[in-house]
Amino acid sequence: MGARNSYRGINGYAAKMVRFKARQLAGQYGISLSEQPDLEQHFMCVLAAGLTRHDPAKSKIETFIAVIVNTAAAEIIRTQKAAKRGNGQQIVSLEKEYEEKDGTKTKPSKRLNEDSFNLITGKTNLTRGQHLALQIDLDRAVESLPDNLKSLCRKLLTSTISEIARDSGVSRDVVYHDLKTIRNIFENRGLREYLRP
Repeated sequence: MGARNSYRGINGYAAKMVRFKARQLAGQYGISLSEQPDLEQHFMCVLAAGLTRHDPAKSKIETFIAVIVNTAAAEIIRTQKAAKRGNGQQIVSLEKEYEEKDGTKTKPSKRLNEDSFNLITGKTNLTRGQHLALQIDLDRAVESLPDNLKSLCRKLLTSTISEIARDSGVSRDVVYHDLKTIRNIFENRGLREYLRP
């Protein structure tokens, strides 16, 4: 996480479409969130190979790009769904003991902890320790904020921007400006990779 693919020199629509589709698939269909940059690269490779077949007389470049990327995404989904159906693999009990290579007997459930499960299933790309470190960093960052911004952070846990603006008697633009200030403070504290775009 944190690394972002660069698309300098690439058609702007192509870059947006690739990022959008990768973000849409990440965290679903057994694809982990950390695989988003890999998905982007895959879509770019498929797109690069397919663009040579574009005929401007038949369609706009944007339409052609959308078809190629959507087709590649559909193929990934099909493959992932097939893998979920077993894809030729056996289902094993987590409680039955199996013999290891060294001769000892172990239950698979003893090897699989919650962190591993969440990472494998794509529910998160952070371990429990990383989540704890993030929480500590966020708590410190929030505590360093001025009182009005600290209050805004607390309100955001339970209210929408519109509700906060209405209850505070200010415009949504004022709330968005304060959010931008908070984002800048968090980025300066090294929390950029945890902020949503």
